Amino acid sequence: MRSDTLDIALNAGRGVEASIVDAANPFVFVVADSLGASGIEMPEEIEANGDLMRRLDAVRIAASLRMGIAKTPEAAARTPSIPKVAMIAPARDSNTLAGEKLNANEADLTVRMISIGQPHRAVPLTGAMCLAVASQIEGTVVNRVARRSESPDSPVRIAQPSGLTVVGASITRAGDQWRAQSATVYRTARRLMDGWIYVRASALPDPVRRALALLERR
Repeated sequence: MRSDTLDIALNAGRGVEASIVDAANPFVFVVADSLGASGIEMPEEIEANGDLMRRLDAVRIAASLRMGIAKTPEAAARTPSIPKVAMIAPARDSNTLAGEKLNANEADLTVRMISIGQPHRAVPLTGAMCLAVASQIEGTVVNRVARRSESPDSPVRIAQPSGLTVVGASITRAGDQWRAQSATVYRTARRLMDGWIYVRASALPDPVRRALALLERR
């Protein structure tokens, strides 16, 4: 669903615009400032904000009913894992959990995701892929908020509490129907560990011991 208005009682009587997208995992995306948030809060800040957490869960329950996952609010409340809910915001200066600075020009979008009542410390890959798909669909709140690239095939740089996640998506459109063909997660190779192993010289084969002895004499 590209964009819809969800009625939640906890939002001062105002409907909340949201986009419901099912790709990799079903998610409901809502703009952070529509819930009175900035979108760059750290997980512990979100968790400590009881009012915001209740609003986010109300959005999730309303989306569950709209998607037909649950038939009643009570049934939706008993299944907190689906759909997952995410707050999005434009790219803006923020900090990571490691205390590093993220500049607004390094990202295209900011996200904070919630699952089973817990704010994620890092965006889950299924959530990042769904977000990439949503960013390519015209009319979604994600598409509207994300920084636009010159090429629709360009990856999306997502700012999240643990840093940046880069994803891409390929979608097709037939009339009013959008389908995700693929989603890609970009990663860079990095050294995982470096160290030394100490072995007794007597345990080494003779050729190796002789070579080491020559090296020591140089």
